[in-house]
Order: sequence, then C-alpha cells, then structure tokens
Amino acid sequence: MGTNQNFEFDSFQFLRKKIYTTDFSAQYSITYLFDNKQRKLYQLWTYGTERDTTVFTFNSSGFVINEKGRMHDDKSRDRTFTKDYLYKNDTLSKIITILTNDYKHLSKTEENFFYQNGKIDKIEILYLYSSIGEIGYPLILKCIKEFDNRGLPVRYIETYSTLNKNIIKLIENK
Repeated sequence: MGTNQNFEFDSFQFLRKKIYTTDFSAQYSITYLFDNKQRKLYQLWTYGTERDTTVFTFNSSGFVINEKGRMHDDKSRDRTFTKDYLYKNDTLSKIITILTNDYKHLSKTEENFFYQNGKIDKIEILYLYSSIGEIGYPLILKCIKEFDNRGLPVRYIETYSTLNKNIIKLIENK
C-alpha cells in the first residue's frame, strides 16, 4: 500500500489538519499560539491523547529564522529536526536542517537558493546520510533544481557520492 497524505488549511493558509494513511491512518489536529514578545509561533499537534509542538522563531523583520519539532508520519516519533533559515537582504539564501533518529540515517540537509533579477533561478540541496546499506558508508546526495525566468522548473539533476567524492550515479531530467 502506498502513502497518502491529505492536508486542510484555514483561510490564512495555516495547516489545520494532516491525515496520513499507509497501512493505518493517523489524523493530526493542529492549533497555533503566538508569543509576540518572544516572536515565537507554537504549532500544537494532537493525535488522540498524544501531543507535541513545533516551534517557529521569527526575526524582527517577521521572517522565520528557526524551526524545531518532530516528524509527523508513520515512522518513529523519536525523529526530530531543527531548521535554521538564513537570509541576505531579506531574501532567503539557505536552510540548514539537522535531523536526529532518522530511520534512513539522514543527518543533515542544506538548501541553497540562488536568484536572478529577483526571481528564483536555482536551488541546490545537499543530503548527508551518516550510513547507507550494510556497508555503512556515509553518502552525499546533491540535487540541483533550475528554473526559467517565470520561476517554472526546467531541469533537475541528482548526483550521489561518498565522502571521498567518488561519483556513484548521475540522474538528469530535462
């Protein structure tokens, strides 16, 4: 059976409900609390009697600079993440995500955003896996998404390498 996810949003486009279905179904209800003094938005997830929180921190310009929480799917609830959002001149330039207890051994992602004439031109994403397969070698997956001058995707490239830079595979879609 495949995975199916349905999302419901309110009129402000805040996520209100996530329904996750594989061989079972989980329905999360989401509410929000905002602490204006600390510039923090608390996203409160409820599933039956289970509750946890994702916390978003904002800078004085109103941009999110940090996000901490748990993954909400059918894998281990011990999977957590921390995202740091970096800006240049109020434009998003990088998102760094640190993951813990990931079942695929994904430990870090780094997304770099490139712009031309005020529009997104390219996104480079690095995925660092601490160990892959029975051998347990660390692996780096690099994805490049290129966009046209309207912001539509035109090209996608994936490269896989070990930490010693040996290229394992190159996938390119145009």
